[in-house]
Amino acid sequence: MVTRRTAREVAQEAGVSLATVSNVLNGKAGVSEETRERVLAIAERLGYQPRTQRSVIGLLIERLPVPAYNDPAVGLMIQGVENEASRRGYHMLLASLDPGFAQLPAMVTGRQVSGLIVLGGGDISDAFIRMLVATKVPVVLADNFVDGLAVPCVLADNETGAYLATCHLIELGHRRIAMLEGPRKYKTLTERLEGYLRAHDLAQITPDPTLMIRPLHGNPRKGYRETQALLELPRLHWPTAIFAVSDKTALGALEALKDAGVRVPDDMALVGFDDIAESAHTVPPLTTVRLPMQGIGQVAVQRLIDQIEGRNTLPSKTVLYTELVVRQSSGARPVAATA
Repeated sequence: MVTRRTAREVAQEAGVSLATVSNVLNGKAGVSEETRERVLAIAERLGYQPRTQRSVIGLLIERLPVPAYNDPAVGLMIQGVENEASRRGYHMLLASLDPGFAQLPAMVTGRQVSGLIVLGGGDISDAFIRMLVATKVPVVLADNFVDGLAVPCVLADNETGAYLATCHLIELGHRRIAMLEGPRKYKTLTERLEGYLRAHDLAQITPDPTLMIRPLHGNPRKGYRETQALLELPRLHWPTAIFAVSDKTALGALEALKDAGVRVPDDMALVGFDDIAESAHTVPPLTTVRLPMQGIGQVAVQRLIDQIEGRNTLPSKTVLYTELVVRQSSGARPVAATA
């Protein structure tokens, strides 16, 4: 039988007080870096684990403009993590990281968790993820991946979803399809752009670069402002359809089109991505791509617990299917151009 090492034994071995060990293991200030490193090294050599460590999963996300649970997409992914963790007998500890955050969070330095799920990318850089992986704490990426880094990741098939959405518009007869892009710091959103381009390529259509709208970073009315930019083009150069990188962006586009007197779908078709709850209740209801948001969180927990408990530790990328959901907003047909 393996004897569980105690914090008191770590303190005795390191020649420090029990309070100092507690401060180090909980990531608190007031301890020199030399002492902190010595205590952590001894704790690791002795195999010390806090009693709660085996039952806690850490979830790291970037700091969002709104509370994470209130974001219609991210909130569902977090819910998926929380529900699956609870079902498997684990607790979830959530931490939001501010832009430019370079230090490891206390849940890692204090050994408060048995493993980490890093949700999304954005302000959580690839370099920071590599630093997390170097700590040897089990890590799974959700809705993100790092090229060249063999770490388990779980994400949706964004590229195929965007391809299907764009093909749907092409099959309706559209040839001038605008793309409201997402910030390039999110790899999954860049994959949606790639799906849009692939559909054009296979249909032998050259997309008009003036219809590929780069995102307005940090603008709460992103979709609205970007659609206004489209409508500032000469009328003959307008798109006949818009593919928005997310439903949130599509909702802003829908508002801008209504304010400009452009009827959806009669004058211009509109397609989003994510299938958030609101998309089924817009006027008209939004054609979109259904993303398995809770599923991403659930599978990420499963992959992490496999690592924690020593099962199936071979790194892999798990890609979940997306599904085109056709509603009324994509019913428009392009108006024949006049000479």
